[in-house]
Amino acid sequence: MRINFFQIRHVKDIQDISFKTKKSLALSFLGSDDISTKPLYPNNVIDTVSFNYKHKNDANLKPITKELHDLFVALPKTELHLHLSGSTPMEYIKEILRSEGKSESEINEITTIKDSFNSLKDYRETYARVAWAIKTPKHFEDAAYHTCIEAAKENVRYLELRTSLLHKQGKPDEILQSITNGINRARQELKANGFKQSSKIIVLAQRTGTPQESLQHAMIAAEWAKKPDSLVVGFDVAGNEEDRPIYIHKEAIEYAKKQGLKVTLHAGETSTSGPLKGSESVNAAICLNADRIGHAVFMLDDPAVLKAVAEKQIAVESAPKSNVQTGAVKSFEDHPIKKMLDAGVKVSLSTDNRTISKTNITNELEELYSHNVINDWEDIKTLIMNGVKSVFLSPVEKKHLEEKFEESLGVIESTPIFRKAINNYLTPPNDLDKKIAA
Repeated sequence: MRINFFQIRHVKDIQDISFKTKKSLALSFLGSDDISTKPLYPNNVIDTVSFNYKHKNDANLKPITKELHDLFVALPKTELHLHLSGSTPMEYIKEILRSEGKSESEINEITTIKDSFNSLKDYRETYARVAWAIKTPKHFEDAAYHTCIEAAKENVRYLELRTSLLHKQGKPDEILQSITNGINRARQELKANGFKQSSKIIVLAQRTGTPQESLQHAMIAAEWAKKPDSLVVGFDVAGNEEDRPIYIHKEAIEYAKKQGLKVTLHAGETSTSGPLKGSESVNAAICLNADRIGHAVFMLDDPAVLKAVAEKQIAVESAPKSNVQTGAVKSFEDHPIKKMLDAGVKVSLSTDNRTISKTNITNELEELYSHNVINDWEDIKTLIMNGVKSVFLSPVEKKHLEEKFEESLGVIESTPIFRKAINNYLTPPNDLDKKIAA
């Protein structure tokens, strides 16, 4: 049985898919003829984080049934806000540490990640402890490869990997070339298994770095973006937002924009940013002509800022679980993603750091559903399509990707087992059955 989620045509094949294990799930996506015994990539170290899909009896949470889980996994996905070093599968990080002579107790101490954090600073300290293992060009190549493969297991068809380039054990050009090599290796391997995935690179400057360092990052990104077949498409400024306001890096941001790069900025992830309130930090990103904003949780504190983001159609990269973990919001129930949607904000789902947050896009959807935040099928489709409409691609490439995603969503709606899940667990559009009949 060979299944390609770009071209689902035979409903019986979908009904026969077994989703009992992550291995069989991955294989059904990638087109193996034997999903019960054949390993996905037997010679590669790929760790799949164990996620809690809320099958347990919890009176305070809506349960995730197998049918709903299958639907969420089958959805075509983008991943626009993904820090490469914080999303590298843990087993590969452990492999690096073993190769460096670390004992198992040392490895356990380095790689143990708690489920909740006291603040963004606490979260970033854990990130630094784990992600620092990724430091050489070879590490970055393998990290990109494994991260792309892992994303493919849940039908992520387009992703943008972001990373800083300075203070590594390799020159910036070597790091970028290695990430490019890793992405291309994953793309070719996935293509050979019947899965088409496109991945790009965003060069990231650290907020806590100097303006000169951020400008250096912007210049490297611009130089690489002009190369033939370059995967570099954007520039970002990230880091502990509480420490410094975004406008300190104005020169680098303006340079990136002038050079034709797309720009995404972390803003509104914390309640304050230097002398600014969280909503003012988002407004600063707007004034700097950001194409996308990461997180933007606190923009809802100022209706004028929320309105500006919606009217200007500045895309927001939302990572709910990360926001809960860092204390940006108290709980999933308090996350403003639904309010963003209702206000017309072009918001999409991302993970921030798959490994540090122990999450993926499927898990984000399930958390939002379980906590009664997102229940409407049209909202889910909007989140999916907002991601596609916000990718850093040329208009022609973006239009082609939108058509593919629209086609896949239509196939899902016309597939009986998925349509049943939509009708049973979500608020379906009133005309869903009419659309199918037509």
